[in-house]
Amino acid sequence: MPNTFQEKNDDIAQNHYIHTQFMNNSLHREHVCSVAASLGDMHTSCCISICIPAYQEWSVIYNTLEHYTIWQITPDGKPLHPDMFEINILINRPNPTTPIDISMLEEIKRFQTLHPEYHIHTAEVVYDFGIKPKIGQIFKDIVDAVILRNTKRTVSTKAKERIIIRTAGADVEALNPLLLSRTISIFEDQTVIAHRWETHLPPELLRNFPLLDIIQTASIFLLRQYHGPHIINGPFSYLAEAYAIVWGFDGEKYVGEEMDLSERIHAHAKDADGERTFRLDRVSDVLNNPRRQVQSLLQWSGMAGRYQNFWCEDNENAVRNMSQSWRTISNESLPDYCRLNIENLSREISEYYRVYIRIAAGEKMDLSVARERINPLFLRVLELYGIQSYKFRNEETIASHQIEISDMTPMTQKMKDPDFSWRKAFFGESI
Repeated sequence: MPNTFQEKNDDIAQNHYIHTQFMNNSLHREHVCSVAASLGDMHTSCCISICIPAYQEWSVIYNTLEHYTIWQITPDGKPLHPDMFEINILINRPNPTTPIDISMLEEIKRFQTLHPEYHIHTAEVVYDFGIKPKIGQIFKDIVDAVILRNTKRTVSTKAKERIIIRTAGADVEALNPLLLSRTISIFEDQTVIAHRWETHLPPELLRNFPLLDIIQTASIFLLRQYHGPHIINGPFSYLAEAYAIVWGFDGEKYVGEEMDLSERIHAHAKDADGERTFRLDRVSDVLNNPRRQVQSLLQWSGMAGRYQNFWCEDNENAVRNMSQSWRTISNESLPDYCRLNIENLSREISEYYRVYIRIAAGEKMDLSVARERINPLFLRVLELYGIQSYKFRNEETIASHQIEISDMTPMTQKMKDPDFSWRKAFFGESI
């Protein structure tokens, strides 16, 4: 069947992907065409397209736009040319009854007015998700719209094949000023189809909130040890062509949509016998806003359960309210259940332990087999902490599984060393 969007001698995977997606889903076609029309044409010099879904993000969106534009430079210190990248914001509402976030629209417009040289595009979509939005569908709509716009560019086939997509959140705290120029440079290697770097939380917060520091580091270590080193705890960059080949975002995903996409792109690269690569490095390019992690600990829901009430209105409002107020946290102001002590550390580690036991047991394993897979990961975590006095309690139900730490003195002694860093110990073996 001929591809409606395919140019003569322009046989790329993106054309086939868009044609098939549109043929099989009229509602998705309607969303994508509407978003693409609102975003407008893609500049012929564009190398990287940043895609940001945004919902009630008035307090953080301006900072995010600043860091993706005026703070981005080339290695020689010059501003990155605005025509080399674009930012596409999908202003989405989960259902028609959700009020429009006028304040966020005003913040975006304010930035566009002050910095008209940058390609900041917006589009609006109103969904009918009911109680729980499908985040995978939101990301799918915006990236598919970008791919549609890319296929219509009057540029070479090679330029269309090598366009880079970066899906990101609206709540960036800070970015490496070389992020975009370095990403473009990395993809000049024609074998690279995806790239992952490091993301961290603000160091000033971690110094004031040591329990958060320890658990956040362990959570990333566990994620990569269990799923693979390519797995990210934030946005990553990939070719639009690779996205199309692996069939894009899974629109049925409520959470974990980027993890799922990265796993499929990584598998595609692995099958290519070196002709395609998923590049990994340890450069810290992103500081994430820590609002969700902080909120989960302060509300005593635990770091491991921070997405348990994802999109529950009260929870999400509390998370958004934490967007700026996390800056006021000091070690002295922390409630007792957020301080670094044996009881709180055991509680937070045990919650992650139960999560991973559930994941492993969910893969058609019984509990004993699941523990054989998961216990070594947590033994390694405790070893890297320097903790030697602990006990695994494995009862009949997953809910009763826990790790009881009885002495964390070696860990606290390590932390007194001014040169000590958890990332050196944990991330040194994550790649």
